[in-house]
Amino acid sequence: MPYTVRVRGPLARYLLAHPNEDLRRRLSMLRGTPYPQGSHALLTDVEWSHLASRFEGLTVMVYGTSIEAVVYTYDSAQNLAVVELAIIDGQVVR
Repeated sequence: MPYTVRVRGPLARYLLAHPNEDLRRRLSMLRGTPYPQGSHALLTDVEWSHLASRFEGLTVMVYGTSIEAVVYTYDSAQNLAVVELAIIDGQVVR
């Protein structure tokens, strides 16, 4: 069964108002697989691991670089990926 990808409302509105081709490409790839090549666990990311405390008990992944990335949770039991945050120009966007 295919899984669902959701983007949090405020973040989706931000991305629609401020188009970013790099993040759109990443979102497109994420729709195809919950673990695209280049994604990694948030806890293993030296620069962004401090964000993990916001998502206790969830599998949290980063897909991208420290400059441009999406941060998402994945629940395999529900077949659901939720894009929680974006990193744009090295800053967290919610």
